[in-house]
Amino acid sequence: MGRYKLVILIPARNESKTIINVIKKIKKFGDILVIDDYSSDNTIKLLKNRKIKYLRNRYSLGYEKTIIKGLKYLIKKKYSHIATFDADGEHDANFFLNIIKFQEYDLVIGKRKKSNRVIESIFSFFTNFFLKIKDPLSGLKVYKINTLKKIKLDCDNTLSTSIILKIMFLNGKIMHKNLNVFKRKDNSRLGNNISANLKIISSIIKFFTYSNKFKSNV
Repeated sequence: MGRYKLVILIPARNESKTIINVIKKIKKFGDILVIDDYSSDNTIKLLKNRKIKYLRNRYSLGYEKTIIKGLKYLIKKKYSHIATFDADGEHDANFFLNIIKFQEYDLVIGKRKKSNRVIESIFSFFTNFFLKIKDPLSGLKVYKINTLKKIKLDCDNTLSTSIILKIMFLNGKIMHKNLNVFKRKDNSRLGNNISANLKIISSIIKFFTYSNKFKSNV
């Protein structure tokens, strides 16, 4: 997975405070594509001024639909792997050092040393206990494009975690790689604690519902 085989997908909504610094740190590891979720701040202006490639939603789609849109767009390109990387400055770009060692895997999950919310840790506990999947809500994942082409990429309202299940039930090889995280400087794009927790709880329920459905079809 060399410099020209990896593309890094960055979903962004009102990330003008952090996105340029994020891009500066990761651009040496792969090509960059920003999917802007109808930002109302200066995000687009900053991207245009620096000639950074981006797509812009015509209206806000939300995190999951924005990720799916980016994946569908990029699987048609020349790359072998797609990484998703948050625009808020929380992820450590050094995750990509020696990433070539993991190119045989269908999915590499960036396992954060600390989750942002207790509910995320609970989600991770249960997915690890039942499925050996750690930190499914991590925004840093690396997908093998040939594997993504074999599954249906759609919005399941699971914050994109159902993609993990679809890869699992293809007998895909999944690897966890430790990820350092930094404290973000502003508010989460998932919303306040109450709304974010509700979204995550809904994702947990749907994740395990899909898990049971996929198991019954194997």
